[in-house]
Amino acid sequence: MPTPLQGRRGLAVLVVGLVTLVVGLATETSPTSVGTATSTATATATDPALPHQAWPYPTPAPARWTALALGDSVATGAGCDCAPYPDRYASLVTARTGVPTTLVNRARDGLTSVALRDSVENDPDLAVELGKSDIVTVTVGANDLGPDVDRWRDGSCGDCFTESALKVGRDVSAVLDRVTALRAGRATEVLVTTYWNVFQDGRASDDADDLAFRAMSRQVTGQVNDALCGAARAHGAACIKLDSAFQQAVGSDPTDLLADDADHPSPSGHSVIAAALAEHGWDELGRG
Repeated sequence: MPTPLQGRRGLAVLVVGLVTLVVGLATETSPTSVGTATSTATATATDPALPHQAWPYPTPAPARWTALALGDSVATGAGCDCAPYPDRYASLVTARTGVPTTLVNRARDGLTSVALRDSVENDPDLAVELGKSDIVTVTVGANDLGPDVDRWRDGSCGDCFTESALKVGRDVSAVLDRVTALRAGRATEVLVTTYWNVFQDGRASDDADDLAFRAMSRQVTGQVNDALCGAARAHGAACIKLDSAFQQAVGSDPTDLLADDADHPSPSGHSVIAAALAEHGWDELGRG
C-alpha cells in the first residue's frame, strides 16, 4: 500500500507530464497557425514586405514640352535683328526645369486681338498645335488701338480708347476659351503679357516731346493692360506685367529696352520679357 508521500509524488509526476504534453502540442501547431494567417492576409501598397509597391508613386518626368507663342510683332521680333522673347523664354524653360522645350512661334506682324480670335477659332492647323502645347504665351492688343489715335488727335475719339480696350479683353477671353477647350483638362501653362506701352515710347518716339500724347498713352496702356489681366484671371491664366518688368529693369525711361523704331523691344528688351515670363515659374506643369 503506497504511503501518502508516494501518492503525492505520483500526482506531481502526472501533473508535470500533462503540462509537458500541452506545451509540446502548442509548439507543434504554432507554425501552422502563423502560416495560415500570413497566407490569408491582404497585401496593401504600404506593406513593407512589398518594396516594389512603394508609396507615394513617383511622378514620371515628361519627355519634353511644347511652347506655343501667339501674338503680334512683339513676339515675332520685329525691329530687332535678334532672337525674340519666345525663343529666349523656351531656352530658359529648358535650362531651369530640365525639360527640353520646343518652340512653335505663330505670332504675326500687325496681328490684332480679333484676328487672333479668328485664327484660334477657325484655323484647323493652329487648333492642332494648341492641343499639343503645354505652354501658351499671348501678346496681343496694341494694334487694336492704332485707328483710335487719329480720332484722338482730331478730337473725335470720345470713349473710343475705352471701347477698344474692352473689346481687346473680350477677344482675348475668347482666345483663352478656345485654348481651354483644345487642351481638354490637361496641365497647361498660359501666360498673357501686358505692354510697357501700346504706342511708341522712349526718347526716340515721334511724340517724345508731346506731353499730352505721353499722358494719353499711359492712360490707354493702363486700360488695355487691365483688360488683358482681367481676361487672364478669369481663365486661370497668368498675367505677366511687362510695364512693371520694364520699370524694374531701367526705371521710367524704357529707351534702352526698345529698338530704334521706339515701338518694339531691343535684344535687352526681349531678354527682360523672357525673364519676366520665366519668373512666373511652372507650377501649372508641376515644376514650380
